[in-house]
Amino acid sequence: MTEEGIASDLEQLDPDMHVASLFVPAARRPSVVALFLLVLELERIATQVSEPMVAQIRYAWWREQVDAIYAGRPVAAPIAVKLREAVVAHGLPRGPLDVMIDAHSLDCDQAPFADMAAFEAYCRDTQGSLMRLVVRVLGADDAADPVCDEAGLALGAALQLRAFDFWRRHRRLRLPLDLFLRAGVGEEDVFAGQADRPVAQGLAVVQQRIREALKAVNRSRFPRAAMPALAMATLARPVMAPGFDLRAPREPTRFARVALLALANLLWRV
Repeated sequence: MTEEGIASDLEQLDPDMHVASLFVPAARRPSVVALFLLVLELERIATQVSEPMVAQIRYAWWREQVDAIYAGRPVAAPIAVKLREAVVAHGLPRGPLDVMIDAHSLDCDQAPFADMAAFEAYCRDTQGSLMRLVVRVLGADDAADPVCDEAGLALGAALQLRAFDFWRRHRRLRLPLDLFLRAGVGEEDVFAGQADRPVAQGLAVVQQRIREALKAVNRSRFPRAAMPALAMATLARPVMAPGFDLRAPREPTRFARVALLALANLLWRV
């Protein structure tokens, strides 16, 4: 797979990630694109595979690919090949990759997040782990990990809000269950559309946590080289807009999303 080919794949699969990659120095961009494509592969498993056991086999296969990469054994899948090149070129640590795969394996779990702590851990383990890897490609070290966690939390939580109704229609609750139990309603009430007030209250709680995470990123000190990775957290801002509706989320135009990413990179703020 050529560099142009993987960039084209990314543009087709996730225009936001494609735009984010354009702010990465050209020499480092193929490695970032490889990490983005890996994440998209992990995310798609839950939406493409209806049988949980089959999904877990796919996650196990990716764990085996990571094993092979770090053991110096050959890999064959194009994304795995590009991932190996990124690992070798930038000395990427294995930990965030393992954490990210394990966290995404929960995407096929019918059980909801028990509480806000579990919800935040998932967001950090998925989007935060991705950012930890990308900032290392960009030349930052583990000193940037705490800000990656906050940026990943903001973006991960926003992605869950945007996908709330999709998962609700598939009878999965992707917000902390305890937010609903406190209001005296359960999963079945949410699936049936009979929990409007608790849903709105849950939305407000998560929105506030996103707001706090973005503020934490903007207060942090980190190498400027890390900004193209952290800037992705600015894509969480649309879910905090007045009138955001979990049942019918309006996606900003592509121009608006490009503008958000450009401003974040230019102003060094999310």
